[in-house]
Amino acid sequence: SDGRRIISSNDSFTAFIPFFARYAYEVHIYANRHLPSFNGFSEKEEIDLAIILKTLMMKFDNLFGFTLPYIMAIHQQPTDGTGK
Repeated sequence: SDGRRIISSNDSFTAFIPFFARYAYEVHIYANRHLPSFNGFSEKEEIDLAIILKTLMMKFDNLFGFTLPYIMAIHQQPTDGTGK
């Protein structure tokens, strides 16, 4: 509630360190509105996600002074393979 764990935020997404982080430097990105899958993203939300991902990668790279690899997991509802 005090914002100490928030790393970055924009109109569509918030990146933060969860209380239950299991790994060093674990970050979660949550949509600011319920988005069950990528198929439901507006064009602005797609751009906002790209911006927040780039911001996070730049912050990590600047923290360590070199480009870091990363692992990203996505949790969304099952889809039928159609859509965007």
